[in-house]
Amino acid sequence: MPKRLLKESVVYGLSSTIARFIGVFTLPIYSQVLSTEDYGTIGIFNTTFNFLLFLLVFSMDSAAVRFYYIHQQNQKKPLVNWFYFQLITTFVFCVIIFIFSNSALKILFSSLGTTYYLWILASYLLLNILPNIVTNQLRIHKKPWHVFSLSIATVMLNVGLTLYFVVYQKMGAIGYLKAQLFSFLFSNLISGYFFRDLLFQWRWIDFALMRDMLRYSYPILLSLMALQLQNFLVAQFLEKKIGMSLAGLYYMANTLASFITIISSSFSQAFGPYSFEVYHKKEDPKIYATVYHFYVMGIVVVASSIFLFSSEILHVFIDAKFHDAMFTLGLLLFYLVFSSYSVFSILGSNLKNKNQTYLIATIASLIAFIACGWWMVPLWGIEGLASSMICSQVILNVVAFYLSHRHYAIPFAVISSILWTLGILALTFSMVWFFPNPYEGIVLKIIFFIIHCIFAGMVGYFLLKKEANISLLSKFKLK
Repeated sequence: MPKRLLKESVVYGLSSTIARFIGVFTLPIYSQVLSTEDYGTIGIFNTTFNFLLFLLVFSMDSAAVRFYYIHQQNQKKPLVNWFYFQLITTFVFCVIIFIFSNSALKILFSSLGTTYYLWILASYLLLNILPNIVTNQLRIHKKPWHVFSLSIATVMLNVGLTLYFVVYQKMGAIGYLKAQLFSFLFSNLISGYFFRDLLFQWRWIDFALMRDMLRYSYPILLSLMALQLQNFLVAQFLEKKIGMSLAGLYYMANTLASFITIISSSFSQAFGPYSFEVYHKKEDPKIYATVYHFYVMGIVVVASSIFLFSSEILHVFIDAKFHDAMFTLGLLLFYLVFSSYSVFSILGSNLKNKNQTYLIATIASLIAFIACGWWMVPLWGIEGLASSMICSQVILNVVAFYLSHRHYAIPFAVISSILWTLGILALTFSMVWFFPNPYEGIVLKIIFFIIHCIFAGMVGYFLLKKEANISLLSKFKLK
């Protein structure tokens, strides 16, 4: 069972990993043909779309999986009820934004100034209903390779269309969004084939079942709301307080920084199942702490190294108009590092099935983000925005670690690890600050990198030295 779960996790993560690697090769091209304003438009539009999609799904994806296994008489009914619920709510929402188009445009895309973006937004929301449901349906039926194939086909089509509209037709942000629109349409048609037997099953609409699914899903929605709302507020800060050009720099930095999630997400997918395995075998909880400290050493080395050589990376791969995103790139790298610590910070609560811990922590994080952003953004712009996001994640982890420890005591060195991460961030920031130009101070940067790697390696060796820890880590195939 654990081996199958791990294999399926690898397959599910493979499509996103391949998509990110494809992004490595296409991003230099996009940076040449898209202006900073175009990139800002794309980033703000996609962030707004993802937030609205999250609201309209209403966490019914989780409820559908849950009730699929409960509803033994007809396991397909929860999927059908999810489909019609989201179809109706999305259609009603789209009608409302067009009735009040001027107000909706002012709230969502005040700087874009045309209802054309509302039409694209409505199309995105409607075309993402079926693909989301079918992806979950295939996962329930344990068909990871079907999910992989659909995802990769959509990504490849999107890349091809984007190159055509943006590079050949030179349509800018509109071309990029059009390419996504046609990719969603393709995904919708393929998903319709998989869902064809359930698409018109009107008789399976069950309002009692739908009510029970909503009762199950709304606490999950609330627990995830703070994080999604923070991403939406980032877009609002960028559009209304900073400007589209700097928003483009921010989203370019965010795109580059997101490559570190290939490591963090792969680790979390492998760690999740085994954390429960260790718990049910009643092994020493110190094992969790050792894995955490080992992970901190490794992921901080990766983030620091990318930040340290960010000027060289931008100089080689990205057009000059985006080079001012260097410091934002470094800050967002460490924001994602702190975000990845949440796998451990909520571990104790997850093992004891105390889901309210994450809700409390994310609310505290959101409050910290708004307070810090209100102060830092006017002072430092996009760097202030990225710094406020780091502050929010530090608060989230401290609160989550504290509450989780009350449910299940794990001897994490929380304060030490956070201070270590912030200390490396400060040292790396200082190095980049003193040597901001490509290849300037490269010898000192290399020396700093080597010393950091040696120290992290020594700590890692100390952690792996104990026989129990080597036994555990061998399960992750980290030898």
